[in-house]
Parts: sequence; structure tokens; C-alpha cells
Amino acid sequence: MKEMKELEREIEQRKELRILKNLKKNKKTNKQLLNWNEWLAGLIDGAGSFTLNKAGYANLEIVMELREVDCLAEIKQRFGGTIKTRAGLKAVRYRAHSLVGICQIIACVNGHIRIPRRQIQLEKICKHYNITYKYPTKLTSENGWISGFFDATGTIQLKGLILRENRYIDYQLMLIFKEKVNTMLNEIQECFGGNLKIDQSSGGSFTLSYKSQQQLLDFYDYFKKYPARSSKKHNILLIPQLYDIQNELNYIKNVELKQKICNQFISKWYFSDKEFYENEISDGQERKEQNQFRWNSWLAGLLDSCGNIMLSKTYVYGKIEIKLQRQDHECFENIKIKYGGSVKVCRTGIRYRLKHQEGLKNLLEDINGHLRIPVRIYQVQELCKKNNIELKQPDNTIRLDNAWISGFFDGIGSIVINQTTLENKKQLVIIFNQKTNQILLTLQQLFGGKIYINTNKQSGMYKYALYFTKKEEILQLYAYFKKFPSRSDKNKRILLIAQYYDMQTLMLSITDNQLHETLWKKFLCQWDYKAIDEIHSGEILKQKAKLKKTKVKKAPQLLEKDCNKDRVQKASRS
Repeated sequence: MKEMKELEREIEQRKELRILKNLKKNKKTNKQLLNWNEWLAGLIDGAGSFTLNKAGYANLEIVMELREVDCLAEIKQRFGGTIKTRAGLKAVRYRAHSLVGICQIIACVNGHIRIPRRQIQLEKICKHYNITYKYPTKLTSENGWISGFFDATGTIQLKGLILRENRYIDYQLMLIFKEKVNTMLNEIQECFGGNLKIDQSSGGSFTLSYKSQQQLLDFYDYFKKYPARSSKKHNILLIPQLYDIQNELNYIKNVELKQKICNQFISKWYFSDKEFYENEISDGQERKEQNQFRWNSWLAGLLDSCGNIMLSKTYVYGKIEIKLQRQDHECFENIKIKYGGSVKVCRTGIRYRLKHQEGLKNLLEDINGHLRIPVRIYQVQELCKKNNIELKQPDNTIRLDNAWISGFFDGIGSIVINQTTLENKKQLVIIFNQKTNQILLTLQQLFGGKIYINTNKQSGMYKYALYFTKKEEILQLYAYFKKFPSRSDKNKRILLIAQYYDMQTLMLSITDNQLHETLWKKFLCQWDYKAIDEIHSGEILKQKAKLKKTKVKKAPQLLEKDCNKDRVQKASRS
């Protein structure tokens, strides 16, 4: 009886612990949902509008710049809707018009909308659907609304980054909120301070600006809690790094190194704007044709590496599937906007699927003449017959004047920093994997490198691997990726290649171990360093070490065998 009572007590205690754990989890998820809802309300207040047409159907529209497609894609994944480019403008429009989607958005946003115009629009729709309208509470710094409003109307600027007298950097970092009519800027000013002015150059609109280091670092701490989801988050994350560089340059005497560090930071800061507007949005017919050719060859390389083309009874006109890692969802969203299709998360990563006839025709026309792997050419040949498209044969040789290698790398390539056999030294490695060594041999002729047979289990179906470890080879690849940039998440690491080698030269001049460690930690944070990356190609390093040992040991082993033979012969004679 005593044992039974003790068991019952233990069961009750475990139940109580489970309930407490579930409550903690629910609290965390509820906070995250509330922050996201507040962010969405701020975005709608800044760049959105609710409308109710004569037929009694409600719509939500959010218009943003072309580079903010990923931001709108996140909203689309939750509520459905459509994303389309605006004709004649460098902008993208998200529209939600289904009853279920609009009701879900109202449930999230109700009680968080703050601008009077949007409140009138939302109140009208709530009355139409018999939903009780909620008024917002007073705005504080512990609210995600400001983050969404900044994504819609805010900017972060860096002006005048100049090296003077080999001692310090002269710069002006500014964070600005803009509004045509001053409805919310006073409330933001109460939370964070700032300088409120009327900007006559932009038609008398109101601007709230922040310049001092303390104010900007306060905003950085705010955005850590309530992150921005637009492309501006890239610049926000670089705010403390700018102030750290100013302090670090005081310890460095070499002027050339100082100039390099300044230039690297400028290229980081302006990279997203520069690449987007130079490569994707181009004026003039010649520039458009060049970009289209780059896109077609890149997409063909991606399909050759990790794509699959299928024909079956259910899919008469064919089906195309591409699989990548989960962090490469941006890559698939760009393909989806151009051709349609669906993007879903699967066990191994993320999958893009296209089975619509019009989308397939457009994609086949773009790919045609750029595919290089025989299996993909055979699969496309069957699809072209079904869709009445003439098949174009590609050039036999892989050239450096197109983006095919870039797409091929996005599919099966990787870039990692490995621990070498020497103590406290790391090595940069770029890897291409493939089932056969056909393409790898041609890449080896172009860039160098060494081909190995994969023995580790993580390589999976890929049997062969082409490794680049030498500085000259990697810089040659870096020069290629400058012309034809990677469109996957790997591009972040590719851009840090030059900085990695500059760091190595800088480390030789630094004697202080603490400063040495802090600089490496900062670099690895930018790199998004993971210990798992080392395992991927760590087996090759082990193989090299074994080969060296076996070469040394072979000579004495052979001598021992010869001595044993002589002893056996002498014994047999006697």
C-alpha cells in the first residue's frame, strides 16, 4: 500500500512538472506571436491599406521595394494571397483578398493599428464582418510596432566614411523615420528621443532622425528584441561593428591595412543595394539581355546539380523539383515569383516544385541550351517533345563567361573553415561534390584543386569531391563569384573570403593574444561558424595524415619482410 501511494505521488509530481513546462512554452510562443502581430500592424500602418469594395469584399494591400520580396513572402506563407510586381515601378505588391485570410489578419492586427487613416479603414471592415473593433494602448519602447513601421518608412544611412591623419574614421551614421503627416513620430520621439524636423526637399514631409552613438546603440538593443524583417536588418546588425572598427584602428599602424578595413566595411554596408540595383534592375536592352543570360545559365547549373525533371501519367506535361537547404528559401522565392510553383519544407531541407504548364514552358525556354549533365539533357528532351519546343545542344566546354558554375555551386557546393593539423590554425576550404567526376575534372582544369573519393557518411550520395585549399585557387574562384554571384545563403561566406586572408596577415602583426581571440571571434560570428562544418571535410585531413605516416613506415616494413625470408631459406637448407 505504501509503495502504491508513493507511485501515485510521483505520477502527480510528474504531471505538475509537465503542466509547468507547457505553460512556459506557451508563454514564449504567445510573446513571439504578439511581437509578430505588432510588427505586422506597424508595417500596414506604414506601407499598407485596407479597402472594402462595392461588392462587399475586403482587401489588404502592402506595397514595398523590390528587394523586400522576402518580407512579403513571410506574410504570404501565413495568410495566403498574391505577390506581384507593380508595372512601371521598382516595387512589389502583396494582396490578401480571401475571406479566411482577411479574418486571420484582422484577428492579428486588431488592437495594434495606430495611424488614424488605417483605424478608419479597419473599423469599417470590422463592422462589415460583425467583429468588435479594439483601440490600441499607448506606444512604448517594449512594442514591436516601431520595428514594423521602420521596415515600411525608415532608413539607415552611412555618410562620409573617410580615413584622416591615419588615426580615426570620420563618419556620420543616421537612422531616420519619415512620414508625410506627423501622426506617430511624436510618440516614437517620447520612447527614444531624436530630432524632429520638416524636410522641405521632400515636399514638406516630417523626419525623425538619430545621430548620437548612444541613441543608435539603444535602437540596436531594441531591434535585438523586436527584429526588423526587411533588408534593412543587414545594416542594423553592422551598427556596433562600425564603432568597434573605430577603436581597433587605433592599435594598427599600417596605413594600407587601415584603408583595407575601411573599404571592406563600406562594401559590406552597401552590398545589398549595389548588387540588387546593378544586377537585377537594369535600364537598357543590352543590360537586360545580359542579366537574362546570367539568370538562365545560373538556373541551368542549379537544375544540373540538385534538380529533377519527371514525366508520368499524373503529370502529363512534366514536373520539376529542386531541393536545397532550409536557409536558401530566398533563392526559391525568386524562382517562384518568375515561374510560379510551390515551396515547402521537407525532412532534408526545402523543396521547390513546378507542374503548371505555362510556368514549365517559360522555364524550359530559359534553360534550353544551358544544361550540361547528360541525364538532365535527356529528361529535358522528353519534356520539350511534350511541349513542342526545339531542344538546343549546349557547348561541350564549360566557360567562365556565364553563371552555370555559380548555380552548380549553389546546388552541391560548400564553403567551410576547417581546423588544420597545426594548433590554433584554421584553413579555408571550398568544395564541389558530385556522383561522377565528369564535371569535376573540367572544373579542376579551370581552377585547380584536388579530387578525392568521399568516405564519410555525411557526403551521402555524392561519391567524388573537388577540394580547393590553396589561396591562389580560392581567390580565382572569388574573382569568378564577383562577376557571377551566388544566389544562395553561401554568398554571405563567399563575400568574406578576402577579409579572411586579410585577417591572417593582420594576425601576424598582432602580439596580444586577447586581441587575437576577440578579432577571430568577431570574424567567426560574421561567418556564422559551426563546428559541424568541420566534420564535413575533416575526413580528408585525416586521410592526408594517414598517407604521410604510411609513406614513412613502408621502408622498415619491407626490410623486416626481406630479413624474415632469408631466415626461412637458411633454416630450410640446414
